[in-house]
Order: sequence, then structure tokens, then C-alpha cells
Amino acid sequence: MAFYLHIGFAGLSSALGPWQFSKRLRSRRPRVHRGVGRAYLVSVALGAVSALVMSMFSSVGLLGFCGFGSLAGLWGWTAWRGYRAIRERDLPGHQAWMIRNFALTYTAVTLRAWFGVLVLAQVPFAQGADPFPAVLAQAYAPLPFLCWLPNLVIAEWMIRRRGLPAPHLAG
Repeated sequence: MAFYLHIGFAGLSSALGPWQFSKRLRSRRPRVHRGVGRAYLVSVALGAVSALVMSMFSSVGLLGFCGFGSLAGLWGWTAWRGYRAIRERDLPGHQAWMIRNFALTYTAVTLRAWFGVLVLAQVPFAQGADPFPAVLAQAYAPLPFLCWLPNLVIAEWMIRRRGLPAPHLAG
């Protein structure tokens, strides 16, 4: 059940997220921006909770639980911080938190890209009668962290470049 909830709601958040960065939409149709934003936040919340459940059953064991579990927690937490910032009328803070949040949403794309790169990097060195199960397992092993850490680094670079606020962990 968690798998299907995650696929549905993470997919919805991936589809809705890019629209929220449209200046044209925000300035000309602020109600649409708010409505899409609410749907995005609900889909992130449900996607993050289901992802946390799924992380407990990762095929790469504790590494998968730690990596994907951290991703799920941060995905939900950054959405919450973005919501809180806009409710407090902190527009720069809201923008910064939502850039971070969408960077975590985008891990669905970067996970698949990294997986392809890591599989292709091993193909010239594959040996044996059927080397591909081992190649796939070795390619998947670093993904619990590799799929989201570079995204957050790029998000922080974008945030700093725009002069938006750094994260303040304490209230």
C-alpha cells in the first residue's frame, strides 16, 4: 500500500512542483498558485510518509533505510518549513524552503539518472555468465544518498545566489 501511495503522491508532487516556480502564475493568478501549492503540500506529506514506511524495507538494508528515510524526513520537513514561512508572511524564507523541497522532490529524476550512469559505468568491466544482477545491485547501493545530497547542494547554491535566507534550524 505504501508503494502505491508513494508512486501516486510523489508523482503528483513532481507534476505540480514546477508550476509553483512560474512568476507569471504567481503574479497573474495568485489563487491558482495557492491552490496548486496546497495540493502540492498534501501530496508531499502523503508521499513522504509512505516513503518513510518504504525505507524500512529497502533492498540495500540499513544504508537504504538511513538514506531514503532521511530523504523522506527532510522532504516532509522542508515542506512544513515552507508552509510555516508563508503563513508567517516570510516570502524569502518560503521561497528558500520551497527550493529545497523541490530539490528533494526532484530526486525521483536524479535517482534514475544516477542509476543509469552507475550501471553503464560497470558494463565494460562486467564478467561472468550473468553479471547483470551484481551490476544492478552495485549500482543501486549508493543511490539512497546519491539521489538527494547533490540536489540539496545545488539548491543551496541557488538560494545563496538569489540572496535568500539560510536555514535556521532553531525556532
